[in-house]
Amino acid sequence: MSDRVQKIVQSIVKTIGDQPDDYRRLRPIKKVIWSPPATKWEYDPDPDFIKYLDTPEGKDWFNKNWHKMEAFMVETDGTIIRVETDKEQSLSALTKKYELDYSVFSTVNNWVSHMKAGVEGSRNIVNLYNEWVRDRNYESGHHLVAKAPVDKGGKITVGDVAWADMPKHYERIYVPLLWDLEIQLIPRTRPIEESDNLDSLTNFTDIMGVYGFEDEVLYRAYIILKDASYGNGEADFIRMFNLMLYDHIQEMRKIAEDSGAWNNENMYWLPNQTFVEYFQKENLDPKKADRFEEAANQAVKELEWVYLELDEYTEKSMRRIFGGHQDFTKDDEDNSLRDLGLKAQGIKDDNKYYFDSYRDAYKEACNWWTLKGKPITWKQLEKAVHK
Repeated sequence: MSDRVQKIVQSIVKTIGDQPDDYRRLRPIKKVIWSPPATKWEYDPDPDFIKYLDTPEGKDWFNKNWHKMEAFMVETDGTIIRVETDKEQSLSALTKKYELDYSVFSTVNNWVSHMKAGVEGSRNIVNLYNEWVRDRNYESGHHLVAKAPVDKGGKITVGDVAWADMPKHYERIYVPLLWDLEIQLIPRTRPIEESDNLDSLTNFTDIMGVYGFEDEVLYRAYIILKDASYGNGEADFIRMFNLMLYDHIQEMRKIAEDSGAWNNENMYWLPNQTFVEYFQKENLDPKKADRFEEAANQAVKELEWVYLELDEYTEKSMRRIFGGHQDFTKDDEDNSLRDLGLKAQGIKDDNKYYFDSYRDAYKEACNWWTLKGKPITWKQLEKAVHK
């Protein structure tokens, strides 16, 4: 499960205070909090998409793809509608502005299953729309390359293309969140020592933090154990969750030992000490304790622990990847338009699942970054990179 745990660990360390990516802050889980997202989500397709669906080409595209919307939809009164059985209804759902208000689910019976149905139905709609956006932007990229000058070495100089000649680049819509599974870490209990090599982390002992991420298998395991008629419910989940993190730390320790790099400078040195102390206080031998995939609860054991599902394109996942809303001062080192464009390229290279092109990453960066207090555009970033 190393890939799944690495993703979770990265989600945790990327959301800690003013010093992200510090693995030394990783500590055992104290508490799990699950609740529906508090905000509304809106689906508002581009008018060009609606016009496209009314063309012969668009009708053919819809006939080939509408089955991908197979899902349940939930109306605001709690009524569940099965959209995959009605082609006309599917077309209506795909072309009309739609708002998902999470608060309505608290007023109906079985609100967890209602919310899951409503959100998954909305996800299928927006994923199909985003597929159309991706296709159109792919064609846009080919148009751009066709118009780009070529130098003597055969290199395409995209930055020299006249912006007026560029086709429209469509924006994707964020996928709605299905759940917010959040964890609270155990605070540090022993004094900071010089051997910990904590540098300037003066507030280390005071930071608790609540860190959220999406992971369907973990969510399902949490619900199963919490509702089980036997066992210790949430306590079992927390114990196995901490064992999962501990096993990952041991894998990282083995890599460091094999490379002669296991010392107090290693980013997993302090987490290793903290997790060992945690299990000692719990009087638990990690070698003898059951993991999720060995759980006594058969339903938990049979979950897809090996398969790693990738995060959806949500506002939350983008906030984590781009570091939230940030303003860069132009006078600061490495904060020119070109530097920000290259930074966005690096994010795309590290997160290829989310982006089909560098332009997608430029556009997303503009949702989160400003330069000297002013908004930036993807055209500015792209042109600066290709100068």
